[in-house]
Amino acid sequence: VLSEADWFKSFFCDRMGQNLSENQAIFIDDNIQKLGQSVTVDGYTLTVESAIADSRNAYIKLILQSPPGTVLDADIYWFEPRKETDGEGYEETFTKLDGPGEGYGAGTWQGIDDGNPNDNSFTIMYALSQTINAELPSFEEGVTYRLHITDLEGYYEDDNRSVLLTENGVWDFDIVFDSINDDSVELITTPIATKYNEFAVEVTSFELQTMSAHATYTGRNDEKGIMCFVDSAVVLKDGTRVEFRPNTFGPSGEASFILSCPIVLDEVDYVELRDGTKIYKS
Repeated sequence: VLSEADWFKSFFCDRMGQNLSENQAIFIDDNIQKLGQSVTVDGYTLTVESAIADSRNAYIKLILQSPPGTVLDADIYWFEPRKETDGEGYEETFTKLDGPGEGYGAGTWQGIDDGNPNDNSFTIMYALSQTINAELPSFEEGVTYRLHITDLEGYYEDDNRSVLLTENGVWDFDIVFDSINDDSVELITTPIATKYNEFAVEVTSFELQTMSAHATYTGRNDEKGIMCFVDSAVVLKDGTRVEFRPNTFGPSGEASFILSCPIVLDEVDYVELRDGTKIYKS
């Protein structure tokens, strides 16, 4: 049985396709948070086991368990937020409990294969990112957030059907992050030119954080400028490559990225863009 820190190390290793650097492993050890909250509805227990977060991103690990004798054999278990009672909009999934109810994070659900499709347990990674908009609030230490999950259902790909686990199911959790890393570093001092095929831009800013990045660039007034950043990576001093993928982009010359694994900014050597252009950390 893996510890929560070891579980996250394995998760991020799979995402990177390689081993973590020594300092990446230490970062996860130092910043993992055990939560261990459970809510049971009609025999279906959802447990928020652990989390790791920086000021703009959070990864929350959940375990769904079914009643004895009930197999969780769907391809994925997920939910759609309920409509508000006034019919305008949908309930928020992750909010500050004592705040105005503003939603946090563009959340994504990922089912994690435990190697046994016919047991009564299913692991879910819920990832939230505030990088989609620089004006969105950052995650904070010591603040109570509400994770609000409703009407979980299983989806079976073979026959394209969904099965509701329980009527009127509500699983609510109160989460307080006790370790939030807000380190960041700007890599650009003068604009740097880069290109991919016919797409060329000048990078005017590239800000790294421990789990994400944000770039601004000139040279195009459409979405195609992002092509210069696809298949790029942060390279650490020991040679470890941490790829990043676009999270949001548009014609305004701004883009945000999600790193495949947390990094320690002191260990960054350079960012390597798609055409081999290197942006060194000073």
